[in-house]
Amino acid sequence: MSLFLIFLVLIAAGIPIAIAMGMVPFGYVIISGDFPITMLSYKMFDAIDNFCLIAVPLFILGGNLITQIGMTEKLVAFSNELVGRVTGGLSHVNVVVSTLFGGLNGSAVGDAAAVGSILIKPMRDSGFSKAYSAAVTAASGTISGIIPPSVPFIIFATVVPHISIGALFVGGIVPGVMVCLLQCLAGYFISKHRHYPKITEPFHFSRFWKVSLEAIPALILVGIIIFGLRGGVFTPTEAGSIIVIYALIFGFLIYRTLNLKSFFSILRETAITTGVIFLVIGSAGPFMWLLTRMGATHTLTQSLLNLTSNPVLWWVLVAVFLLVAGMVMDTVANLLILSPIVFMAAKNMGFDPFVSSIVIVILLIIGTSSPPVGISLFVTCAIAEERIEKASIDVIPFLVAEIIVVVILLCFPELAKIVPRLFGYMV
Repeated sequence: MSLFLIFLVLIAAGIPIAIAMGMVPFGYVIISGDFPITMLSYKMFDAIDNFCLIAVPLFILGGNLITQIGMTEKLVAFSNELVGRVTGGLSHVNVVVSTLFGGLNGSAVGDAAAVGSILIKPMRDSGFSKAYSAAVTAASGTISGIIPPSVPFIIFATVVPHISIGALFVGGIVPGVMVCLLQCLAGYFISKHRHYPKITEPFHFSRFWKVSLEAIPALILVGIIIFGLRGGVFTPTEAGSIIVIYALIFGFLIYRTLNLKSFFSILRETAITTGVIFLVIGSAGPFMWLLTRMGATHTLTQSLLNLTSNPVLWWVLVAVFLLVAGMVMDTVANLLILSPIVFMAAKNMGFDPFVSSIVIVILLIIGTSSPPVGISLFVTCAIAEERIEKASIDVIPFLVAEIIVVVILLCFPELAKIVPRLFGYMV
């Protein structure tokens, strides 16, 4: 347990999470001499030697390409025609685009940055406050981590045994849609109260038909991924490859919005993002191995089990714990360190393992846009040129909407299993 506390002290001192996770086992081995130092490099390699993780850089590359070639703008236009005429129009467009874009990007922060760069300025220009524009973009970005394909679900499935990535992917559809609807509802009431605008341009079927046709390639891609995974046509890793190839074909041959210079720039950006993620995963290998050897993971699991015997109160306390962890630590690190511990504790408490998996991921993702240090909130505030203190207030109703979804899933766990069972998964 002292090792985990040392890790938290290092984080509090401002040391990057990946470095802090590496320093703890390295320092222990050097001081104690209980294990050869080569064991650390072996455990680092073992942590990233997972076939499923190949999907991570592919999804990141695919999401970057989709943004670059202009598919996101087409989804914005499509969403605008769908919900733009409701009070708070662009607010709902923001949420719907994030829901549609989630199937192409799979990253909460990536979605917040991509959608924010497109929608925040038009929202400001049409009368929405800078704080509200940043808040709704950050909050809706969390849907990308829930709607398939989800990078957090991939990482979760690599550290938690006997959980199917395919089942988690399609299991995120219902929760993701629920979050979308509740965030739109929250946006509607806020916009009504603050007299935010909506699109006043009359509906024209010809324009709706035009933008729908332009959005079809992006929507088809989501369908290909979901049905291809379930049909056994390809694995999650191959699904990532298909997104990349699909985007390259449209970018170079159909839309012609991609050239070699922009392509290599995207490759560089993808390599940097992937390197950061894999450094965290690699550092987590020896860290988690040492915690397990020293009995810290068992102790933490038992501590969670001993919180209370009341299942409702137990989930309340665990939810607060995960939300706070999501605020102060990187999502990847949280998934690697905390999700196996909370998962085993929830399983031992008698909760459904599949639903618990989805709930754990959602709670950790919410932290990316939670005040005071949610990374997505920082990103969108930078785009909106607004102080995070103001956006932190406006984001609360949208985060409450997500917490309500978590409560609904825990009260009615069969909701999360509807789509996986339709696709034939035994959950």
